[in-house]
Amino acid sequence: MKSGMKKFLWYGFLIFVVFRIIKFVKKMIALKNISGTLPQYLENLIDEKPTMNINLSFNKAFFKIKLSQETIDKNPELENTIREYITDFYPAFPMDKTTIEIEAKAEKKEEVKPEPKKEPAKKKAKKEPDSKPEA
Repeated sequence: MKSGMKKFLWYGFLIFVVFRIIKFVKKMIALKNISGTLPQYLENLIDEKPTMNINLSFNKAFFKIKLSQETIDKNPELENTIREYITDFYPAFPMDKTTIEIEAKAEKKEEVKPEPKKEPAKKKAKKEPDSKPEA
């Protein structure tokens, strides 16, 4: 009786592990696909290619999208649009376990490089010839 229960528990554990691995692989495939299609979708929608950072933890997905401040101001419903896109095309990422952050890109400042200081040429010390003692 005990060996039958033991087999049942081992098979159950094995099925659980295989199920979790399959689920993880599906999420990774969806993550690969969404990292290519979401920037293209946003570029077609708002005429600007975003910078994206996607992180996947055990049960949560974090999307960090960087756009120019003008684009964020022009499209106040951008986060909802992205949520709808993810919900429609990628059901592997449920909305209750997905975080979307939209940030403004840092403006690039023109750096003025100071001119390198020219040091005066150093004078080489003259070497005196070795004097040999006379014998």
